[in-house]
Amino acid sequence: MRYLRLDGNFIATVLAVVFFVILAPQLAPFAPWMPNADLDPSWAWATNEAVARGLSFGRQFLLQTGPYSAIYNNFYHPETYGLMLAGGIFLAGAFALNLVSLRRENNSVSLVAAVALVLFMLAAPGSADAKFYVLTFLISLTTIRAAISNQQSAISNQQSAIRYGF
Repeated sequence: MRYLRLDGNFIATVLAVVFFVILAPQLAPFAPWMPNADLDPSWAWATNEAVARGLSFGRQFLLQTGPYSAIYNNFYHPETYGLMLAGGIFLAGAFALNLVSLRRENNSVSLVAAVALVLFMLAAPGSADAKFYVLTFLISLTTIRAAISNQQSAISNQQSAIRYGF
């Protein structure tokens, strides 16, 4: 009988699945807003309607949001609901992959900080901007960590090349 070894790849895969399962219901709007008489939901309805009609943003439709505003506003429209779900699931996958890549660097400080940041984002109700700001920060942090580790490996390769006369 083979025993399950808990190596780094298995733990990273389990973490990715756990992060995705936690984040997908939070980021993919399985229960979106419905049209109502709140303060001013007309901008959300108008952007979703513009996407549904295939209007060109910037020429035929002028608003500071773009064709992916359905992911931002979580406002139900029959034509953009699939885009909204797919975008939310994509965001959850991007969060999970970035968190796992931070874990692969074996730096628990950056992973704990990133997980705390994501939990803070999830605890901020009604803040649609938070998920995009936190994702941008995570991507930046992951890129910086990868650049540092690549630079360190390049320096060690240069030192070994100098040592052996190449």
